Amino acid sequence: MITVQVPPAWRAHTGAAQVSVAATCVGELAQALAQQYPALQGWLFDGDGSLKRWVNVFVNGQDVRLLQGADTPISPADDVRIILAVAGG
Repeated sequence: MITVQVPPAWRAHTGAAQVSVAATCVGELAQALAQQYPALQGWLFDGDGSLKRWVNVFVNGQDVRLLQGADTPISPADDVRIILAVAGG
């Protein structure tokens, strides 16, 4: 099981600051989160099934976009965090 640090905006949907899901890569992790917490589906994915661009996933402090994206492998020992981009003006 992979432990994921949940962004504060999603905690009302998960009921916790961290959750555990079964996954071997970031894409599987996102799918597992959406399955376990259906309210997150719209927060996680664009219409084409890719992660929304303002959903930033970090594995051991590295942005997965600079690694292998959704195919970035993860293990239970990894520090996985989802950080939402914030915009405003």
